[in-house]
Amino acid sequence: MLGPAESGLLRLVDELLLNIIDHVDGQEALCSLAATCTRFQGLVEPYIWRKLEVLTGGHAQKIATALDSRDNRIDYIQDLAIRYKDEYREGIEDLNHYLSLMGRLRHLHVESPCPNNLEWQNGIYFDGYSRIDYNNLLAASVYPRAGMPMTLPMLQSYLQISESEKKTTCLQSLTLIECNVSVPFLDNVLSLPKALKELSIGERLHVFQECQPSMDPEQRTSSSRFLVALQKQAHSLQRLTHCGGHVGYLTSRDTDPEGAEKLRSLVELEYLELGFESHLYYYLRQSGFPPSLKSLKMLDSAISINSGHDLRSLSDIAFRSLTSLVDVCLPRTLADDFILHLKFSDHSFFRLFEIVDATEQAHLLSALFFDRAATYKIATMLKSYSTNAHFIVSREMFPSGKSFIPPYMEGEELPVEELMYTSDDFWRFNGINYRIMDDENWRDELKKGKKLGTGLGVCEWERDESGELVSAGDAKAE
Repeated sequence: MLGPAESGLLRLVDELLLNIIDHVDGQEALCSLAATCTRFQGLVEPYIWRKLEVLTGGHAQKIATALDSRDNRIDYIQDLAIRYKDEYREGIEDLNHYLSLMGRLRHLHVESPCPNNLEWQNGIYFDGYSRIDYNNLLAASVYPRAGMPMTLPMLQSYLQISESEKKTTCLQSLTLIECNVSVPFLDNVLSLPKALKELSIGERLHVFQECQPSMDPEQRTSSSRFLVALQKQAHSLQRLTHCGGHVGYLTSRDTDPEGAEKLRSLVELEYLELGFESHLYYYLRQSGFPPSLKSLKMLDSAISINSGHDLRSLSDIAFRSLTSLVDVCLPRTLADDFILHLKFSDHSFFRLFEIVDATEQAHLLSALFFDRAATYKIATMLKSYSTNAHFIVSREMFPSGKSFIPPYMEGEELPVEELMYTSDDFWRFNGINYRIMDDENWRDELKKGKKLGTGLGVCEWERDESGELVSAGDAKAE
């Protein structure tokens, strides 16, 4: 480092200059400061290189060239995110050599373009697998090569966990998205946190060549060991999500006679999200409701992929299952404000054609997704089990009409959740009130009160701007 200047800002000692640099926001400002003189370059470069985001292969090549020209820059990198679209992949592989030398790297985020790329969208053979060789990277971090320093020395290995390491980490949230989940691995991981609060296990829904899940039931969540693993965080787990993956790759369940009891042992669990295909749903239906449960959300994503465009059959499965769950399996005492939520996933059906008229779209959604009689029955039964209980139905959608699959990557649109029904507005589906059609008692009361004249039928009612059915005379008055 150069010594202080005789006058001006550079006459300050390095410690004061570093405090000033700490308050500089943005990479561009830091780069400009580093370019002013040799002394500032030496002080600022660790800040410039501390956190990097790589979005294109061209950017990766420039970084590789800069790292090659000055070795100490590698030690400045603490946080690296590699997030590129498939069309910008050329050159990304130039980072592989330097990744193995980043001795102070604490956070590594690698996005592979598979499978949300143009090839997948257009049905073309996919050849865009990640250019980052993370398999060898992780292997070298556990088994160092002869004569080479350990790769990623700050990475902690889960391969061999001693008793002293269990219940020691501060991890509170763990999310697995589109993964080939190994239950033995999950069992080890869940033994580490002191108090895990949120756990989301998303097994692979979208199966491609060379990424099929194991068909060994002992390795999958069909194993009785799955519930044993979850029990390791029974004292703290508050939110649990499980999607069992593509139904064509499900393995047979190793039924645990004590499975329902083990699920009930999650005494702190308040929010549970399950796919209809999840093996945990079986135990939930066998009196396995955790005692503190406030919300149960059922997900159709796995059975939806298997159903194709047959939304009517999909809806029938969902409503039959929920009706029997509430009628037969639900505890007769539930938490106040208990929520039962049915969430439909995004469907390609709605991208086949476009309906301009909002009312027609609402009618179509109601016809395809809803068994209204079953909906009324579920909502009514819930009210008898819990004070102010709610039944909610929603669907996932992409506003642009172009879909993506999780995990959602840089530049991809995120889905939004559209409310289709809530039991708080008992008769309304997708914004349209069906009471005049479905509530016979109400129609009888209207007739008795002479509010519904002889011969006046549904065809002689009109809808106001909100979609509410009103008499033709009232509509004209408004």
